[in-house]
Amino acid sequence: ILVQKDIVAVKIVIGEEHKKSIRSRAALKLKEEAKKAAEEAKRISAEYKKATEEAIQSYNAALKELEVAAGHLDEASDQLDDLKSIETKFMGQLEEAASQTSKRLAEFEDVRSEGT
Repeated sequence: ILVQKDIVAVKIVIGEEHKKSIRSRAALKLKEEAKKAAEEAKRISAEYKKATEEAIQSYNAALKELEVAAGHLDEASDQLDDLKSIETKFMGQLEEAASQTSKRLAEFEDVRSEGT
């Protein structure tokens, strides 16, 4: 009976040691998986940071291009205003010349009709 009790006690001890070994291996495996997950998270974070920096650089470059384009647009608007001013001035001169021509033509007609 003592031998059987000793065998049962040994089996229990061996069973407990086996459980501890299994738990230890499982914990080690979980630790390795956690380490891999942390490395993957770190890699993804670095990629995200790089992508964010690139996006910011692209945004800033686009913003500069828009500022340059806005400057060109302002310049073109100023030139258009200048052209409209010149056109208005030219049309005034043209109308004045047409008026003078009409007056001279009328004077010429008057002189011609007096001469005949």
